[in-house]
Amino acid sequence: MAVVWPMPLEVVRRLVEVSERQGAALGDFAVLVGGSAMAAHGIRAGSRDVEVYTPVVAEAAVAQVEAEYRARFGSEFPLDVTTVENVWGLVMIRDIAEAPLVAEIETATGRRFAVRTLAVEDLFVLKVASG
Repeated sequence: MAVVWPMPLEVVRRLVEVSERQGAALGDFAVLVGGSAMAAHGIRAGSRDVEVYTPVVAEAAVAQVEAEYRARFGSEFPLDVTTVENVWGLVMIRDIAEAPLVAEIETATGRRFAVRTLAVEDLFVLKVASG
C-alpha cells in the first residue's frame, strides 16, 4: 500500500510524540527524503516507505512507530530514519538542515519541531546517483 501525501507528515508527527514520551526527544527538525520528499513536492503521489533524516533519533521510538504503521500499510512497510548526511552513498548534503520547510509540529512539551523536505534539485542528484 502506498504512503501518499500528507501521510509522511503524520508518521513524522508520531515519531516526534513517541520519542518525547520515551524521554528521547528528537532534535529540532527532520527532513523527508526519497519518495516522501518527492510526494511533498507533488512529483509523485507517494512511496512504499517513509525515509527521514534527523540528527538525533532513538531506535526504540523508530521501531515502535514502524510497527504501528505496519498495521496500516502492511508488514513490509519500512520507516527508514538516518542520522548521517551521506546515507545516499557518495552524495553528502551538507546543508540538509536548511532544506525547505514543509510543516511545523508543536510537541507535547510546547517545542516547535520543523519538518523539512529535500529540495527538488537535491532529489534529482540523489536519484541520478542511485541509478
